[in-house]
Amino acid sequence: MKNTIFDIFHPSVQALYFGGVIVFTMLAMHPIYVAISFVAAIIYNMYLKGWRTTVKMLGWQLPIIAIIAILNPIFSSIGSTELFRIGTRALYLESFLYGLTMGVLLAAMMMWFSNAAQVLSTDKIMGLFGNALPVISLMMSMISRLIPRFVAQGSEIRTVAQASSISRAETKRQALSEN
Repeated sequence: MKNTIFDIFHPSVQALYFGGVIVFTMLAMHPIYVAISFVAAIIYNMYLKGWRTTVKMLGWQLPIIAIIAILNPIFSSIGSTELFRIGTRALYLESFLYGLTMGVLLAAMMMWFSNAAQVLSTDKIMGLFGNALPVISLMMSMISRLIPRFVAQGSEIRTVAQASSISRAETKRQALSEN
């Protein structure tokens, strides 16, 4: 785990900071604030985990942003700048931009939670909530430990599935070449 400036502070300061950032990001639905929060989350994620991990994370977040931006005008037809019509339903630019803002907000939230999980380790969560809420702190620490395990296990399963599908394809090719 990379050392950060947060390491010199009590875990409650870290929790308050990330809680404040997350609440501000959720409540400030202005596109400029959401963009600033998203860029800041990306920069901090690059600092914590490296640019490759951040790019991988953005690789699956950007399609989600695009899907939300594209689907929002279909479900919410509010605006004054009509882009085009599908049958009797008009699709507006404002609905598209609002969907884009919501998608970026979702991605920023995922990025901030990832950053918080990196900074607030299991022992810090236990130290923060251990005396007041021992059961909840134990559950939170167990969850924060199990999520990376499940991700690693999923990646291992995907690798095995790819290897077995490659071997099946190779076996079929050999069987076809023998006939």
